[in-house]
Amino acid sequence: MRGRSHRWLNRIAAETAELAMGRRTATLAVQLSRSQRLAAPRLQLLSQQKSLRLLRRASTFTRFFHGPLRPEAELTCRDDLQQFAADMCLPVPPERRMRCASRGTTGEGVSFFWDRTRQAWDRANRQRAHAWFGFQPGDRELHIWPIDSPAGASAHWRERFRRLRDTVIGERLLDAGQALGDGWREAIIEWERFRPQRLTTYPSVLCEIIRRAEGCGLRLPTGALCHVFLTGEVLFDWQRRLIQSHLRTPVSMMYGVQEVGAIAFECPRGGWHLSAESVSVEVLADGRPAATGALGEIVATGLESRAMPVVRYCTGDIVHHAPQTCCCVLGLPKIPPVLGRAGDFLVAADGTWIEPAAIVDALGPLLGDGEFVVHQAPDRRLSILWTGGGPHSRARHSAAADRLRALVADSQDVDFIRVGRLPRSESMKLRYVTSALSSGGLARRRV
Repeated sequence: MRGRSHRWLNRIAAETAELAMGRRTATLAVQLSRSQRLAAPRLQLLSQQKSLRLLRRASTFTRFFHGPLRPEAELTCRDDLQQFAADMCLPVPPERRMRCASRGTTGEGVSFFWDRTRQAWDRANRQRAHAWFGFQPGDRELHIWPIDSPAGASAHWRERFRRLRDTVIGERLLDAGQALGDGWREAIIEWERFRPQRLTTYPSVLCEIIRRAEGCGLRLPTGALCHVFLTGEVLFDWQRRLIQSHLRTPVSMMYGVQEVGAIAFECPRGGWHLSAESVSVEVLADGRPAATGALGEIVATGLESRAMPVVRYCTGDIVHHAPQTCCCVLGLPKIPPVLGRAGDFLVAADGTWIEPAAIVDALGPLLGDGEFVVHQAPDRRLSILWTGGGPHSRARHSAAADRLRALVADSQDVDFIRVGRLPRSESMKLRYVTSALSSGGLARRRV
């Protein structure tokens, strides 16, 4: 009874905190719990109506979509946000707009504008997805994210307020930099004291924490943990196996792009369901809808991006364009799972893009799962950063190089570079495969 009472108080506190921030999250979450069971034609009509309303507003009131800065029906990308963010904003937004800086997967930061309504939609979409697994606001949740040190007195007080709010609503934020650095033991102690029921972080961050603990003969505290939600990176098979075997909890993926919003969530049956009430998605290749079974890039429109309309935005996320089925009862449309970002695919000699999972699965048994990064330079030269070593290293080098050359159908030498740690971006993400040849993406028409 005490646990239920505590959960109820946390939920009331969480909903009150959202209202105090000017976000109608609880109201939207109720709406989404109903609309998720609508028939596909009704959801499609709702999305089309919102899209038309957004496009009318953007083309009428913004300099970017109305003027000569953007060709008609053209796609937008990160470069557009970097150069024309102010021109993409409505001159008189429905509510106060705020600037947000996204560091992104590649570490190339970009600033955009949003408002409390967009934030509320993101949080409501997330609440709905967590409810599929039986969670409600107020259930204890541990987040492991990178934290910027507060700069200035106002930032310091905002950080103190955030910590107080998180304590009241049953959330805790651990610094990923601390958890992966010298303070990892303290992070595990704080995790154990908090006893989270759910955990949200990046796959590579959680796997490195698990391996550090295993290396010292420790097990991460799992007494109250019921579910792990992962986002921000591709989840490879070896990572899923490691997490589930160590934490003994189910694992689900969440997918979003900060500039656009929450895009899709994995349901208990494994389908990636689109947040159709607040985002629309196309899968394009060379300026056209990708062929069935071919690779394509997700192009997203944020239907609730009111302060700064984000229209037909090239996300850089690559999928196999194929019809998706799911045996759950949700009416929400499905999208294919993300295979990786543009720049995560090696390019073979014949121009074929090779998905990162194929590289990771092929080299993992030889070099150790999670112990290497493969890079392809503009001149097609391949290199492998490797943290391993020990006996028979030379033989393993040779076998790995042979496998890699076979995958890309190229006879070039493969450079091996021993490193102490694999490189992470400023946002603490880790890319196990990178290529300069695929970084341009697929959506835009290639001349």
